[in-house]
Amino acid sequence: MKGNEKESKANSKNDEAPAARRGKKPEKLPRLLYYPTTASTINAVHATLTSGDGLSDPRRCCVLINQPFGLEHLEELAENAGEKFHPVCAAEIYDDYFRQVRIWTRMGYSAAVIQRELDQRFEPVRDVLDAITALNSTPNFKS
Repeated sequence: MKGNEKESKANSKNDEAPAARRGKKPEKLPRLLYYPTTASTINAVHATLTSGDGLSDPRRCCVLINQPFGLEHLEELAENAGEKFHPVCAAEIYDDYFRQVRIWTRMGYSAAVIQRELDQRFEPVRDVLDAITALNSTPNFKS
C-alpha cells in the first residue's frame, strides 16, 4: 500500500505544470493570432480576452487579419476590455513579398532562383511550423 501512495504522489506532481511545481505563476506568453478568415481571428481574440487562463497578455499579442473590417471589431474588443492589440493586415505582408518577386523578375531571375530565395527567407518559419506539427502529434498535447 505504501508503494502505491508514493506512486500516486509522484504522478500528481508530474501532472502539474512546471511553473506550478516551482510555485511560480506561469509567464504570460506572446501570441500571434491568425486564422484563415478575419471572423475566425476576431473570435480567437475574443477568446483570448475572456479565457481567464492567465497565459495570454493582450498587449503581447500580434493579430494578423485578412480584411480591413476586422480592425473595427478589434478596436471595439480592445476598448471594451481596456486592452490594446497590435494588428497587422496580411495584405501588407503579401504586398511586400509580391513587390520583391516583381523586382527579381524584372532583374531576370528565374522562377527556380526566386523560389529558392523565398524558401531561404521563410526557413525559420518552416522550422516553427515543423516544431508545432511535432508537438501536435505527441499524445496528450492540446494546442
